[in-house]
Amino acid sequence: MVEVEWVVAWLGAFVVVIVGLGLLAKAITIVKEWERVPVLRLGKFRAMRGPGLVVINPVLDKIPMRIDTRVKTVDVPAQMSLTRDNVPITIDAVIYYRVVDPAKSVLNVADYNDATSSLAQTVMRDTFGNKEFDEILGGVVHLGKEVEARLNPLTADYGVDVIHVVLKQIKIPAHLEDAIARQAAAERERRSRVILAEAETQSADLMLQAAEKYRGNPTAMELRWMNILFEVSKENATVIMVPANIPTAAMTPSDAAGILGGADAALRKSRVVKARREEAESAA
Repeated sequence: MVEVEWVVAWLGAFVVVIVGLGLLAKAITIVKEWERVPVLRLGKFRAMRGPGLVVINPVLDKIPMRIDTRVKTVDVPAQMSLTRDNVPITIDAVIYYRVVDPAKSVLNVADYNDATSSLAQTVMRDTFGNKEFDEILGGVVHLGKEVEARLNPLTADYGVDVIHVVLKQIKIPAHLEDAIARQAAAERERRSRVILAEAETQSADLMLQAAEKYRGNPTAMELRWMNILFEVSKENATVIMVPANIPTAAMTPSDAAGILGGADAALRKSRVVKARREEAESAA
């Protein structure tokens, strides 16, 4: 009989220890630095706790979830929308957000992640529907900031701060893509023609200035002409056609006559020197 009582006492003590350890384990919670936990007492919100060691009443209190306060991302499903000028587009975006008020994220909304995504879809459709197609193509970054500014007041009610809204892709019909590509090609062609015309204008102006300088200095014109012949001869040309009037083309008639006369005199002089040399050689 004594032995039975002893066994029952030991079993009772063992049960008490097990229950005590279970309650102690339930009463102590370790909360990480980036986490917060809501404490409910008999179903009523009591406080947000954390980070670190959190001790609660294991019988009356309960921790239903953990709130992560780090930055999170949510992919917004692709949204179909019509622009103000009736162009159909599809927008694909990513939202970066973080929980700044854990109490609101627990008490005011069932799932703040889904709520943020749903609000973002509505705001994006409304924002892009009020813009023209050219505005959307030319201001993707600005539109992301506009969606962020409109979304933040809505998500503040459940403790969420939207940090960035990044538009990953804007899809348009294939025929519009071809039209945009042709427009871009035409614009590049227009710019190249304008640049070429400006270069031709500047080149013509410089040529006129050079012609005026050569007109006042025939010797410089002759030297330039000799340089041109030298440059042409380096191109491995077997035949070089040299118009006779090119060196004097930019000169007045009197200057040209003087230059040609000087050339004839030099030619006659060279012929006389050559004839005298031949006579001296024959006499010897």
